[in-house]
Amino acid sequence: MHHQEKMTPPSDESDNPLAGGVRQFTYDVISLAELQGHLFLADLRASRIRLMRSVLLLGVAPAVGMAGLIVLLLGGGRLIAESFDWNTSVVHVVLALVAIVSGAVCGRFGWRALERSVSAFSRSRNELADNITWLKHVVQSKPPSGRAPQRRSRW
Repeated sequence: MHHQEKMTPPSDESDNPLAGGVRQFTYDVISLAELQGHLFLADLRASRIRLMRSVLLLGVAPAVGMAGLIVLLLGGGRLIAESFDWNTSVVHVVLALVAIVSGAVCGRFGWRALERSVSAFSRSRNELADNITWLKHVVQSKPPSGRAPQRRSRW
């Protein structure tokens, strides 16, 4: 039909700069997501050993506290009460307090180790926040060249 216009497909990106910009932006987003995943896995590997140690300490803390409480109350209380002719009830209370404090100290060390082991994830969290900020900036800005601004990396 001679009265209809013929459609010509775009030959390359120079004819359609918007398509190239969208293509580059999509590539950048996919690359950032891939790098974010790699960073998360690296942080996970780095913190795995420290995390296992802190979980072990937190698991052992109550057991040590309970075992210490029982042993100190029964054995130590009787020994002190018989040796010094003291009231057994008073000795048991004092030894129970010692066992509770020991469990609390062990739990505190475990908690500190847990905090240190998960601190490696702050790198992933900070990098993700930077990436999201960059993406928001790219989406909201309209660069004159039709190309998205380059993301600055701190690495």
